[in-house]
Amino acid sequence: MDLEEYVKLLHKTEQNVDVNRWQSEGFHVWPLFRGQVISMFRNPESYFKPENKTKTSSPSIKERLLSRFYTRKFLKTFRQQLEEKAGNVNCDVLFYSTAASHSDKVNGKWYNRFTDPYIELLEKKYTVLKLELQKDSAIEKEERSFPPVYINHHAFLSHFFYKHKNNGGLRISDSPVFTEIKSASGLNFAPAKVDSAFREVCYYRDLFREIFRHIRPRFVFVKCFYENDAAGLVLAAKECGITTVDIQHGKQGKCHPMYSHWTALPEKGYELLPDYFWNWGQESLDNIAYWVNRQDLHVPVVGGNLWLAKWKREDFHRFSESEKLELASWQQAEKRILVTLQPLDKQNIIPAYLAEAIRNSPPQWKWLLRRHPFQVITATELSELIGAPKDKTESEFASSIPLYALLKKVDHHVTLWSSTCFEANDFDVPTIIAHEFGAKLYTEQIEQHVFSYAITAESIIDLITQGKPNTKTDYIETDLLFASAAFERIGLSFSESKL
Repeated sequence: MDLEEYVKLLHKTEQNVDVNRWQSEGFHVWPLFRGQVISMFRNPESYFKPENKTKTSSPSIKERLLSRFYTRKFLKTFRQQLEEKAGNVNCDVLFYSTAASHSDKVNGKWYNRFTDPYIELLEKKYTVLKLELQKDSAIEKEERSFPPVYINHHAFLSHFFYKHKNNGGLRISDSPVFTEIKSASGLNFAPAKVDSAFREVCYYRDLFREIFRHIRPRFVFVKCFYENDAAGLVLAAKECGITTVDIQHGKQGKCHPMYSHWTALPEKGYELLPDYFWNWGQESLDNIAYWVNRQDLHVPVVGGNLWLAKWKREDFHRFSESEKLELASWQQAEKRILVTLQPLDKQNIIPAYLAEAIRNSPPQWKWLLRRHPFQVITATELSELIGAPKDKTESEFASSIPLYALLKKVDHHVTLWSSTCFEANDFDVPTIIAHEFGAKLYTEQIEQHVFSYAITAESIIDLITQGKPNTKTDYIETDLLFASAAFERIGLSFSESKL
């Protein structure tokens, strides 16, 4: 099934049963199940593997006493570490960042294109903090354009483990909730995956509640609100009275289970959904507003793509000498084709017809494969999947330089359904949508010749050979007047000198 079919089943479920009566640990769990559909779509095979449930025995008095001791011990340790790292900061605006989001290296420093443009606009007027959970101490040595406060949460993880060691580990699959949702939706929710997601959301909720005792922001901005860590953050912020904003990170179309078809909102909204959705443009806003249809919660605003707006205002990236040499080698190619990959498993990452197009294309063409930030696949593995000569493709450099710097250097763009197609359009680079799901997602744009569509090797090669420009679209706003209005709607503002 593709996402459209999944979303239809979610919609049907909301129409036929009261999804809002399903609550656990103090919050509605229906959004958590919706989020599982994304993983189900990306890697469906993993939802059909047999699972062995482990049996748990009742803890002894000694084990219960030890758990209480370690629960308090590790919480005390974490609080001491947090005090040393962050102190008691009265922060106006907090940006939650991740290492994976620092995917663009600008002038020798890693830049988070989802948070850092906002920081640049707000930092002169507000106390702004970027926070990142530390997973590897080496990450702190990497230079960032806007260095975050790194929070080591290993002690809190131990605290959480001992706190829940004797209560079944926060398993939701043991409750009637799981059985009823699975039956009502007809979707093959995997117990272990749902339990893991539920446990992680609860963990991050507790973690961020603790962090918010020291860092007391009024506003929190986050990308991908439905990822388990971000969902826990949103939940904690709601419980602490902090305004939450989701930053648009890509296409928020009619088939996205977390941005569309919310047909059964509770009166006070969902605890796992943000207060505001920051959108790139009117189409994205309309898609959310159509389903939310409320002015007091989960409000969509048009603020534009601030990272793209920055590139429109100035050409600030300076290439190193080694980067210049790599780019110069590209210039010898007759055609430079960017392929933006999706976060899929290896079997689906490059469709057979796209691999065939790369192999059979003229030898003077250069194919630049840009991995998704969440993708773990090597250049060698990509090359083996395609089976083309090594000098015909390149993925390391194409995955490391800023996307917009790359779009300024290519002639054509191919993707299965990535929203990079809209960004390419802004740089006058024609896009081929090369997947049936992409055709569903961008039906109107394909009909209007904003994008082309091809799912055979011959048609892909033919369209690139023709090199016809696409029709321009205004899907993304880059005028800072939109950002100013969006900030004002949320309750913030920035210096007029930035306009």
